[in-house]
Amino acid sequence: MCNSSRRYILELLASPREAADQISERRSGEIAEMIGLSPATTSEHLSLLSSLGLVSSRREGTSIYYRIADHMIARSFHDLLAALDKHCAS
Repeated sequence: MCNSSRRYILELLASPREAADQISERRSGEIAEMIGLSPATTSEHLSLLSSLGLVSSRREGTSIYYRIADHMIARSFHDLLAALDKHCAS
């Protein structure tokens, strides 16, 4: 949580794309582009998050898709962000 790049990755993956309960899934290159990091640096961050059990991945052809490993993690992450926003606002 202290590394802003990993926090941005988690925030992207925790944000639903279509349905409210659907967990977002994104390609590693898409994540790199969205947060402004090189693909290699993004892959390092994703590998660390994966080794911690925070994200999971699947391969489809030559693309690797990442998502939050557990929907409870996504909800907890949203709750944490809301609490931090409230704390910073006061």
